Amino acid sequence: MADIFRGKVTRNKTFVVSGYAVTRKGYTRSAQVTVEALNRDDAIIRATAQLRWEGLTHFKALKVLEITTAYSSKLH
Repeated sequence: MADIFRGKVTRNKTFVVSGYAVTRKGYTRSAQVTVEALNRDDAIIRATAQLRWEGLTHFKALKVLEITTAYSSKLH
């Protein structure tokens, strides 16, 4: 999916966001989410929203990794 960002066409990247969050019972647990976003900050926001949807609150991101894939060359 392509988005227009400051006049340029950019593509979403895949990020793995790791950290910890609080459950409904008040326990702290680790959390890891894979999201697609434009940049690191957007990835944290989307991960927080996804965890909130799953019932976890007060998410603290500790590590954000961008997942890259190697493109294989196609011989024609």
